[in-house]
Amino acid sequence: MKTITQREFRNNSAAVMDAVEAGETYHITRNGIEVAELRPLTRRRRPSAEQLVARHRMLPHVDYAQMRAEADELFEGEERVDDDPWERRRADRLPTGVLDTCTYIDLGTLNPEALPVAPELTAVTLAELQRAVAMAKDPAARAARMEKLGAAVADFDPLPFDGDAAARYGTLIALTIAANRDPRPRRMDLMIAAIASVRGLPLYTRNADDFKGLEGAVAVVSV
Repeated sequence: MKTITQREFRNNSAAVMDAVEAGETYHITRNGIEVAELRPLTRRRRPSAEQLVARHRMLPHVDYAQMRAEADELFEGEERVDDDPWERRRADRLPTGVLDTCTYIDLGTLNPEALPVAPELTAVTLAELQRAVAMAKDPAARAARMEKLGAAVADFDPLPFDGDAAARYGTLIALTIAANRDPRPRRMDLMIAAIASVRGLPLYTRNADDFKGLEGAVAVVSV
């Protein structure tokens, strides 16, 4: 931990920020009074797939199909197509990858060996979990969904839907249309796929059909 004046920080800001990124903490003072603190960002240690599955086996059951049906009520007249999942595309276990929402919901029923060693979750899934809590139609469903949401918040620093992901999202929409498929019922799925795609991460899903037509843009692993 180091203490520097505001003038010293202004004159050496690039070097100070490099040091902060490397793990140093700085207290910045003005006229002898501390006015700011710079500390390195710390990423929460990601739980392993084994830890996640063990935790979720103890949580109340959440019905993903019911969650999606409630969400689909918001988009009247738009149909969701659910076909048989693809064959699993990767035999070897990968070090990391993105779980889509249905995979996260079903964690307690999955074999951790079918998942990446250290899974990632996206902000889109957090949004879907928040929506599911808000739309719950009875106290029991709301309580179960709150526990799922709470576990996600505790276990993950979600990957954001940033500018790069937004640009890739447009590409995935175009690919979906080119495959003669309607992207509208798959809005959230395609946003998750875009986040995985721009980071070069595989996408783990229980509904691989939702991502047909995206070959070459994102690696999909069916679980």
